[in-house]
Amino acid sequence: MKKLNREKRIVIGIGAAFIALLLSPPAPAQVKSEVEPNDSREQAQEIRVGESVEGYFQKDYDYDWYKLTVDKSGKNYLLADLTAVPGIDTYLYVHDANGQQLKDISDAPENVAESIIRFPVESGIYYIRVYGYGKAVKGK
Repeated sequence: MKKLNREKRIVIGIGAAFIALLLSPPAPAQVKSEVEPNDSREQAQEIRVGESVEGYFQKDYDYDWYKLTVDKSGKNYLLADLTAVPGIDTYLYVHDANGQQLKDISDAPENVAESIIRFPVESGIYYIRVYGYGKAVKGK
């Protein structure tokens, strides 16, 4: 029996010009492991622009929060990719420093990746929240 890869990965990027992001090859992201607990904004795991976080949905219908500090002045564009997880419908959200939801995406069906592309942000603190609608992999 083939084992399903139930790992999720979120990749964060910031670019001043969307065209530049499309035309230049992406730099290899530094991969971090998810740190639990990160089930609320107060417990959010800090991540940096260009980092990639690998983790699992630890429980059924799991939320995971990440704190992102944008220190580049002026208008920037956020790119957030959440890989597909077999058997899970994934949701991706962006919140401001006060927890106000700014953007949400759940356009893709179960087993398909979600992305927020070219979302305008300025310098400040943002929270990325991911949600896995489905049954978690036990023992992870």
